[in-house]
Amino acid sequence: MQNPASSQQTYVRSRAALCCLTLLFVTPVASQTIVEILDSTGDGMTALSLPRHVVVDNNGNVFANGFSNVFKITAAGQVTEIIDSSGDGSNSLLTAEGMALDAAGNLYVVGNQSSNCFKITPSGQITEIVDTFGGGGGFLTNSRDVAVDSLGNAYVAAETTDNVLKITPGGVITQVLDDSGDGGGNIADCPESLAIDTQNNVYVACKCSNNVFMITPAGVVTEILDAAGDDLGAAMLFPLDVSLDADDNLFVSSFTSSNVLKRTPGGTVTEVIGPAGDSSGNPLSGAAGINLDAAGNLYVASFSNSRVFKVTPLGDIEIAMNSSGDGSGNTLDGPSNIATLGSAVFVTGRTTNNVFRISDPNHIRGDANGDGSVDLADAIATLNYLFADGPGLCLDAMDFNDSESVTITDVFDQLCRLFCNPLSSDPPAPFPLCGLDPGGSGLDCVIGACP
Repeated sequence: MQNPASSQQTYVRSRAALCCLTLLFVTPVASQTIVEILDSTGDGMTALSLPRHVVVDNNGNVFANGFSNVFKITAAGQVTEIIDSSGDGSNSLLTAEGMALDAAGNLYVVGNQSSNCFKITPSGQITEIVDTFGGGGGFLTNSRDVAVDSLGNAYVAAETTDNVLKITPGGVITQVLDDSGDGGGNIADCPESLAIDTQNNVYVACKCSNNVFMITPAGVVTEILDAAGDDLGAAMLFPLDVSLDADDNLFVSSFTSSNVLKRTPGGTVTEVIGPAGDSSGNPLSGAAGINLDAAGNLYVASFSNSRVFKVTPLGDIEIAMNSSGDGSGNTLDGPSNIATLGSAVFVTGRTTNNVFRISDPNHIRGDANGDGSVDLADAIATLNYLFADGPGLCLDAMDFNDSESVTITDVFDQLCRLFCNPLSSDPPAPFPLCGLDPGGSGLDCVIGACP
């Protein structure tokens, strides 16, 4: 929990300059909320079964795969099935596994039993980009994960053919890793998960050979981690997931050794959480999905005992979520994958067939774009949300007049506060301090603007 602190705010209005308000504030009391955003009913017509992977785009749209389909959940909570077992209509999607998003918002999803990978555009066009015949000298059998680099190249890992294929935006396919691994005796057996750093190096965790490889853009393959882990007793056994922070530190979760290792770009390896969990009687058992939020906090899914741990950059460990789920009867069992956007965290419950969001709804009323200030840009952000399908990551903040809905009236009130003569009044609390809606709210706030 963060401690409350005193704040001072200064603001200046200037009708001549179209920037009218600046708020200076410090951290309020953190208020974590957990909400189930998808359950076994799926979109109400097609069920969600055995969700494994979840990803989220910059507009707050969440994508979660079921057994052989994928659902999209908007920031406003609308649920739509965007692909089912029929795939693109000609090529099936069977047992959906890893997913990834590229910079243009295209979603990629692999089919494990169908041994392929599909690309889904924001408009809903579906294309199979690689099938079991693979290419570049390698077949593709039982694909497990996909990742996309900054150039739009997609990488698909397959566990039975023990390889990784690269598919360019133009459709050229090459094999960048095979079962020989680095060619120096370190084999690649059962590639399970992929991650790509800021330099477009690809990291591949192989669960059966208990190792991680790095593949450079030039195609050089190096084993950077093996079963010995940190060489100090923290092993790496059955690695399931890999993730990177903003500084390209690599994190690897291992199911059998129930831990997460961190490897710096310089090669230093440390265990950031082990089987003891938080060392307060809450063990980590079966480390599965991992991801980091914008502040560098690491979230770890403990599959076998249905917990999610949070590890801060300073190494403090706490439980972010447990089997009670949202505390309102929607429980969590078998957390398998984690996605993040800003400070928001998304978790799949594989056995309970659901997806949860962990978030902090603190905000400033009127700060529609979440930049920490209230000005003309916020009116534009609200207009964009209302009429141009723009992001609505904190509807509470957009609700300028506290009417419990976001309408064009909120925009008028925002503008009148800046430019009318006489100027209209400030919005209701939370303003100018960052905080929660004191009267409660039926609106959602996925990501507030509080530091």
